Amino acid sequence: MEASEQAKKLIINTRPLYMEKVKLWNGDDYLGYCHRISVSDQLRKIDKLSKKESISLLEKDIKRISSQLNKHLVTNVTQNQFDALVSLVYDIGIKALVTDELFILLNKNKLTEVASQFRKFNKYMKKPIYQLIKNRKEEIKLFNKANLDE
Repeated sequence: MEASEQAKKLIINTRPLYMEKVKLWNGDDYLGYCHRISVSDQLRKIDKLSKKESISLLEKDIKRISSQLNKHLVTNVTQNQFDALVSLVYDIGIKALVTDELFILLNKNKLTEVASQFRKFNKYMKKPIYQLIKNRKEEIKLFNKANLDE
């Protein structure tokens, strides 16, 4: 399964766009649509991105996340559920997801229990972060939304 345009729109609509490198509340550097710059990231040497470059970077991130999710999912999910998971992984990373109870429940096909699990990823160092609360609400809404073409 691949993330749809809906996943990209969700991320664009819920994350700020940083066209210049910025250090956020967690001490990490970010560029584009909240793309976290890791130590090994080639973007470490770049201080600015255009909107077009930011969208291109987001599309690469989404493609990578889709591939990672597909390696770990053992149950079928709807397109909306997959897109919501892509958005979540965009913030927390694949390792945090696949080792969490949310993913265990998902792979056991206990979908009604999964949505409520998103909320636990709205904190940093045990403190609720407004931006993360907002992101999780939108992801839960999408996760629970029926796919009309199914």
